[in-house]
Amino acid sequence: MIRVLVIDDSDVVRDALSSHLCVSQDIEVVGTAVDAFTAQDKVVRLQPDVAVLDLEMPGTDGLVLLTKIMTHHPVPVVVVSSPGPEGARAAICALHLGAVGVVNRPGPGVSAAETIEELVNKVHAAAAATAELTVATHAPAVRSDENGVSERIISQYVDDPDLSDIIDQFVDKLLEYAQTMRRLLQHGDHDELQRLAYQIKGAGGSYGYPKLSEMAADLEQAAKARDTESAHLALATFSALCQAIVRDRGAVVLTDKGGMTNESPDY
Repeated sequence: MIRVLVIDDSDVVRDALSSHLCVSQDIEVVGTAVDAFTAQDKVVRLQPDVAVLDLEMPGTDGLVLLTKIMTHHPVPVVVVSSPGPEGARAAICALHLGAVGVVNRPGPGVSAAETIEELVNKVHAAAAATAELTVATHAPAVRSDENGVSERIISQYVDDPDLSDIIDQFVDKLLEYAQTMRRLLQHGDHDELQRLAYQIKGAGGSYGYPKLSEMAADLEQAAKARDTESAHLALATFSALCQAIVRDRGAVVLTDKGGMTNESPDY
């Protein structure tokens, strides 16, 4: 079940969004907020999987609220923007600040049905990224495979003494790489983002992290296509895996009998 928080100052719009979202059997609206203060409080208390945010909020700019959420209590946010040039500019800023999707309010050329359908699709896409992020960052440090062997997110070449120092140096820089990518995306530098993702794609395979290479490839393709929304989603899962790899650095793989094994997971 996808837990959603709806943030909109209009009672009518807020109720409409909530009711339409709940039509989808796998979406539950766990709360609503009418202003920035209430929104921040409920993000902390309810811990939704996705937040739907109206960019036009009373008492504060929706972009300011988005910045606070992404800085202090990060959660995938789909923003609702007004049609027209000003709304388009606000939507672009929201994506640069970390929103994972934008939906236009109903207006000229955009029906209410189209808005709702797009919103549901964007919530599902954001939740999918959340699920991958949760697996990567909050999974138990040790988990078991079908043979009862506990495993961590470590390099396939963890036992190669000739590569251990190089792998450590690579892992040391992962969080810095993710931060640099986030900054490049915020500034709309898709070319440099594509170049860096390409480099990490190759390095991940060379150092025994094929899953990292796969995620870097997704980010590379999104940057190449200038698809900002897809790039934000890809970067969220990439960053989460980087955190997990750093967390599990130097992990020892233990069998259920307490012995050691050289088997490594496919990451």
